Amino acid sequence: MKLLALLEKEWRCLLRDWHGLLVLFVMPAVFILVMSLALKDTFKPSLHATGLPIVYGQPSEALDWLLEEMQLQGATVFSDRSPVIEDLHQADVVWAIVLPEEFDDDLHNVNQPIALEILAKPSVSMAIVQALQARLERALAVVRINKVLNPQLKQFGSSYSVDKSIQVNARHLVEQQQALNAVQQSVPAWLTFGMFFVVIPLSNVIIGERQQGTLMRLAAMRVSPLLILAGKWLPFHLVNLIQAGLMLLVGRYVVPLFGGDTLIIGEHWLALWLMISAVSAAALGLAFLIATVAKTTEQATMFGGVGNILLGAIGGIMVPTLVMPQFMRELAAYSPMNWGMEGLIEVLSGQADIGQLWLPTTLLFTLGLLLLLLASWRLQALMRE
Repeated sequence: MKLLALLEKEWRCLLRDWHGLLVLFVMPAVFILVMSLALKDTFKPSLHATGLPIVYGQPSEALDWLLEEMQLQGATVFSDRSPVIEDLHQADVVWAIVLPEEFDDDLHNVNQPIALEILAKPSVSMAIVQALQARLERALAVVRINKVLNPQLKQFGSSYSVDKSIQVNARHLVEQQQALNAVQQSVPAWLTFGMFFVVIPLSNVIIGERQQGTLMRLAAMRVSPLLILAGKWLPFHLVNLIQAGLMLLVGRYVVPLFGGDTLIIGEHWLALWLMISAVSAAALGLAFLIATVAKTTEQATMFGGVGNILLGAIGGIMVPTLVMPQFMRELAAYSPMNWGMEGLIEVLSGQADIGQLWLPTTLLFTLGLLLLLLASWRLQALMRE
């Protein structure tokens, strides 16, 4: 009964604070729209953006010819093909060329077709993969003609075709994944950022209760601090879920109206709900702690606003991690906003289902629980004052 009464009270307080709700819903929606349009060209397919690949094959003169023709002389060459998937997962490069074991002999043997393979990360669009495929086929044809077959072409006559002897297969590292574009980056980023601003309406409620003597009356009724926080956690968690749903709709339907990309949500609805709930738990835990530490709403707004901006800047919210230098990428891994953003990106791009989200969800839920316990301890001290 006490919990139901607390829930009813929180809903009334929450609905009266429409300024705080406006921040939660309007701010991330505007950022999603603006940044999706501003970063559209950043994620536009570009051959230059693919960089140097990893090449799997035995070092040879024929391989040197191929890399020279494709202007990839600085590419890393591995003779062992077995860890290709693992290497691509861990490395900064986004594509690989896998050569046959007898590539040198196949290139010199005009009766032997050459079969190569291109593997690309899901962040590389299919248009780029196909362009790389055509580029590699053309380079192979040039190398075979100019370096190997030119002295022998006369004996084959017009019936011989170099094009038919070359085959390049291209595929993504994991099938059926969405390539990352501006809106697929912006929605998870600003959705996560917006959730952490729940500190504004939540702190207004808690600080208002402290100033009006509500906490003292609840203490006299022997209501525990954890029960008070639980009564606040449920409605604010629901607000976060509604906020997340609206932001997904903005990415799906509003951004395309202004010429941006369309958000592809996918089918992993349970994984998406779990990831959003984990972000909400961490955001609420931090908001509870700030609200119980700050003495005024101005202090809570300052602590929450500045803290969120710092976490967002470090975590890749404002500047995508893919354009950050290496040391900034390593620093981003310590921001809870980065945990939430990267987890949501993986779900929305099809790279992760519910079983693969154990690390970010565990980190976020654990952080949220620890902060909630600290806030409960602080709230208990306030109720004794």
